Amino acid sequence: MQDNAHKIAILLNPRAGHGRALQRWQTVSGAVGRQLAQQAAAVDVFEAGQPGSSAAALAAAGYTVLLAAGGDGSVNYLLQELMALEGARPVLGAIGLGSSNDFHKPLRAQAGGVPLRIAPALAQPQDVGKVLYRDENGQEQQRYFLINASLGVTADANWLFNHPDGLLGLLKGRNTSLTILYAAVSTILRHRNSPLELVADGQLLAGKFANVAVLKSVHVSGSFTYDQQLRSDDGRLGLNTCGDISRRQLLGVLADLSRGRFSGKKGRRSLYVQQLQIRTF
Repeated sequence: MQDNAHKIAILLNPRAGHGRALQRWQTVSGAVGRQLAQQAAAVDVFEAGQPGSSAAALAAAGYTVLLAAGGDGSVNYLLQELMALEGARPVLGAIGLGSSNDFHKPLRAQAGGVPLRIAPALAQPQDVGKVLYRDENGQEQQRYFLINASLGVTADANWLFNHPDGLLGLLKGRNTSLTILYAAVSTILRHRNSPLELVADGQLLAGKFANVAVLKSVHVSGSFTYDQQLRSDDGRLGLNTCGDISRRQLLGVLADLSRGRFSGKKGRRSLYVQQLQIRTF
């Protein structure tokens, strides 16, 4: 073991992946533990949300690597805590026990079919998107993202996926890809476009919009992928908008994204930006 080996904390969210994360973790914990033992002075598992499991507490205890063992929501939760820390932050990694695991795409390593980003030696700087907004009470809030942020159809479909009704909940427990498709199509069929003003690096884009996707990763959900060229540390965001288009055209967008296509069709726009302001009406 090297003198500079890391002290690693695994934050396990057993409720991720529609409640299947704990079972998945039990299947791969041995293989993960063996990999981490080669590069860590210590590896400890904490259940997320329990006393002493916050990023601040773990950093204060000397942990230099924090691994979110759960889905994309678990990674996002840990990211918010890490960004609130002052000074040096632990390295962020993940064990993909969730449904879509977009944080891991394109897949780098796996154990038992579970995607892994657990090697501190491979850690690289990562751009982090920052969202400033006013909540329903008019209070200023801020959030961070590593994958994407959205407004419109995508945001509504993600909300439905994460708050399923009886039928969708049953489907989510059996077939993630079909659940994502069902949530997207059902959202599109009842969607109404909204008037917005976008200011992208000083350029005004105004009108009605069906969807606004702000990307740091081209992988947005399941197999849906945009066709921009983005790197994790290139200092820019991908802005992809659908203007005032019909539900039928939105279904076409969905079909194209399933094949890794988006740009070049009527009503769609793709830009690279560093800053974006959105005004709603």
